Amino acid sequence: MPRSIRSLQTFPKLQALACHPLSIDLTAIQEIEATHGAVDVLVNNAGYSQAGPLKELPLSALRLQFETNVFGPLRLSRLVLPGMRNKGGGRIITVSSLAGVVTMMRTGAYTMSKHAVECFSDVLRYAA
Repeated sequence: MPRSIRSLQTFPKLQALACHPLSIDLTAIQEIEATHGAVDVLVNNAGYSQAGPLKELPLSALRLQFETNVFGPLRLSRLVLPGMRNKGGGRIITVSSLAGVVTMMRTGAYTMSKHAVECFSDVLRYAA
């Protein structure tokens, strides 16, 4: 999955504010919970965009777009929810995009993925 160097550069500022930012893969949640207890706040901020007409993008590119923008945040949310429920609370904040509500020309893969993010965020909100 693509990673944003920009977010890694913000770590020192966040650490100075007593935050514990992590660049993690999907298997790290168990280790985090074993060390720190249930996750209090998850900020899903995965995302990247690729431009081009849908008819020209290979299906593998569309799959990668959805793996990064939709399934990554969904997997992390599903991993932290049991701990949050067991402790009686927590927050999942998912950063989306205007593209989640407004379709833009030549950004079909990105727009479709962000529409899906909007939908799964609504579903989580209603299930809480």
